[in-house]
Amino acid sequence: MCGGPKQIKLEQKVPTPLIQKAPSFFLDTGAFLNNIRQLCTKPTEAFLVSFDVKDLYTSIPHSHGIESVNQLLLSSGMDTDQINLCVELLSLVLTTNFFMFQEKYYLNICGTAMGSNAAPPYANCYLADYERTVIYTSHLYQNNVFLWKRYIDGIFCRWGGTVESLNSFFELLNPFWPGLSFTMSYGTKYIFWTH
Repeated sequence: MCGGPKQIKLEQKVPTPLIQKAPSFFLDTGAFLNNIRQLCTKPTEAFLVSFDVKDLYTSIPHSHGIESVNQLLLSSGMDTDQINLCVELLSLVLTTNFFMFQEKYYLNICGTAMGSNAAPPYANCYLADYERTVIYTSHLYQNNVFLWKRYIDGIFCRWGGTVESLNSFFELLNPFWPGLSFTMSYGTKYIFWTH
């Protein structure tokens, strides 16, 4: 006797709470501002640094982004059937995203549509995976970063090294992953942070 499709409960664990476990996670700009005094106590000689990812939502390659989500879900202990369903649904959302421009329809072949409910958690998963594999493993990060906090595609950092080592770190950020291109601003007393 056929029992029909297996029922899967999705409300148990979803990607957004998993993203909140990332070491760099910041809920929103308000949470950042409420905690800025605690974040900037010591050491006083450190640079304030802002990194921003250019065009994040529209630049993430589908295969790499989906794999980042899959890796995060695998590390969560989530049931394999739930993971497979989430990845399949995400793939469907990303690869069937059409838009109209000047009376013509186009298929979005890279990135995710801004305004999509999937966009913020998807982008967060992608950058959390990037941080885990590229940022946190860098000796420049390990030796010089006193603080690294991120709100989606905006990063606030306290850098304890020299300007030269900061520039070397910035050069390290850009070429590693497809779709990611960073901008940087730094200063000793203030910076321009866009988020």
